[in-house]
Amino acid sequence: AVTMRIWAEERKENTWEMLLTFPMEAKELVLGKFLAAFIFFSLTLLSTITVPAMLISLSKPNLPDLGAIFGGYFGTLLLGAFFLSMGIFFSGFFKDQIVAFAVTLLTCFAFFLVGTSFIASYIDDRMPGLGSLLSDLLGLFGHYGPFTRGVIDLADIVYFLVWTAVFL
Repeated sequence: AVTMRIWAEERKENTWEMLLTFPMEAKELVLGKFLAAFIFFSLTLLSTITVPAMLISLSKPNLPDLGAIFGGYFGTLLLGAFFLSMGIFFSGFFKDQIVAFAVTLLTCFAFFLVGTSFIASYIDDRMPGLGSLLSDLLGLFGHYGPFTRGVIDLADIVYFLVWTAVFL
């Protein structure tokens, strides 16, 4: 929802051409819009830090619990960057911001569903090996889950960074 207007409104209001005449390259415009959305998302996520702060002050959690908390926050930042880049990508295709939102939402949900074992096994039943391959390459479930357990793996970080870069 944060990104649905980023490019769609530029096209709808016919300011797209004016924006492209500025003395900036297209990649600078894209990165500027992405960073603005990412900073907004980060500040919004930061506003929830009071919940773990209360947990830490009241219950004195052990180290694995703290790892899960901060790993979850780090994973959420990476997941947010990925979803924001996807939203910016689809916003550039449509003049209507609602269509951009709906397509982005459905694509984010598809990336989630492909990573579930249910969908992967269903696809594997039809075409052996394809469901597992799609789950490994596209599925969010297996790459975001370790962060929520406090496990930060370089392969999971690279997954989110590569998909973010692809959509940007």
